[in-house]
Amino acid sequence: MQHRKVVSALLLCAIATVAPPAWAIALFELTPSQCAVDEGDCSVRVTLAWQAEVQQSVCIEVLGESEALYCDLPASHTAWSLDISSSSDVEFRLLGQDNLPLASVSLRVLHIPKRKPRQRAAWSLF
Repeated sequence: MQHRKVVSALLLCAIATVAPPAWAIALFELTPSQCAVDEGDCSVRVTLAWQAEVQQSVCIEVLGESEALYCDLPASHTAWSLDISSSSDVEFRLLGQDNLPLASVSLRVLHIPKRKPRQRAAWSLF
């Protein structure tokens, strides 16, 4: 019985070392990660870059969209640029071959109101 447990444990260790997890991503970045606007939509060209510990083809999707933004990127492809126009934050997800999320990054849209020039008083005490 003891011998059978040892063999089972060794077999599990061998399987675990042969098949690394699909989520093994070392890096997923978005440049720029913020966009500041005073009013309206933020329009910016962003670059998504990733580096996987295991080469595999991936898909990129925008959270909340019904379809993947871009799919079947080859394993050697590690960056992708696109133009974004949005009035709210945008979250990108990197999906593996099995459509499970590997990583995510967000573009933050910052609404900064215009500063109004200081009104000069029409009267003075002096």
